[in-house]
Amino acid sequence: MIDLIIPYYNNGKGLSETLKSINYDVFNVIVIDDGSDVPLLPPFNAKFQYWRRNINRGPGITRQYGIDHTTNPYIMFIDTGDIFISKNLQNDIVNTINSDPETNVFVWQYYHYDELSKTTDNRMHGKVYKRNFIQNYSISFCPESSYMDEDIGFNRTVRIISDAINIPIKFIETPIIKQTKEETSLTQRNNQESLYKDQTRALSLVTIHTVDICHKNNINSQEEINQIAIALYYWFVRTAAERSEFLSDAWHGAKIFYKKFKKDIQTNELIVGNAYMKRCIQYRKQIRFPINVLRFVDDILKNENLPDKYLT
Repeated sequence: MIDLIIPYYNNGKGLSETLKSINYDVFNVIVIDDGSDVPLLPPFNAKFQYWRRNINRGPGITRQYGIDHTTNPYIMFIDTGDIFISKNLQNDIVNTINSDPETNVFVWQYYHYDELSKTTDNRMHGKVYKRNFIQNYSISFCPESSYMDEDIGFNRTVRIISDAINIPIKFIETPIIKQTKEETSLTQRNNQESLYKDQTRALSLVTIHTVDICHKNNINSQEEINQIAIALYYWFVRTAAERSEFLSDAWHGAKIFYKKFKKDIQTNELIVGNAYMKRCIQYRKQIRFPINVLRFVDDILKNENLPDKYLT
């Protein structure tokens, strides 16, 4: 059986829709209340377990709590409010897993609201993980960043390690989940402001967490460091162009990463043709400082606070 972990926060209506869509012959369902204002009241449906944590810690820590306190050989996540498209399709999950016992991670497609998402997406939707794989390589959610990019960090770690041990992730084209947007849900609160205020800090923290896990497993993560070095600069440029009031937050968030990996970043070429750099160029007319990653890294290491040249 598969442990299906559902982080829950103040969204009873969404949870009801999620629970109605589940095939309970396939999943052992655990709803983990992440410190909702009002606990769910019994009687509960006997088909699922309800665990409550009194302090709100975010979806990453809530999912990690589920991993640490369940025991079935496979793990899957679904967010409160999201629904399985078909109960019959959930039987196919079991059939697929049973037919391929060597695979550690299975990825089905999902609908991001009404649009079919690509299978390479870093979110948690539509993914099933073998518990032994997660445990053997100590893959976990970053405790310092539980509200933003927690899923990206977890799944990038999964991808890097899967590539390193040469056991590929298996992609299945069939969509099985439809994501819904709930403004009051655990993962949607204050999303637009957080995107600019917290993005660089979150990306720094989850990447450091990913690299630490890779190092403990003697797995090279240099490519990931280079990619994130450019991605952080892209988010700084984007913040400058679109929400400059959060530029100091972006500066200090990126500094966490650049200080940690300053030797790696300074001694490795950062590719100009990178997709993130192409996106930076789109903002050239809206910002007044030059687009140069290594110069930015040099500035951020020399200056504690944001220099005036990035504000004018």
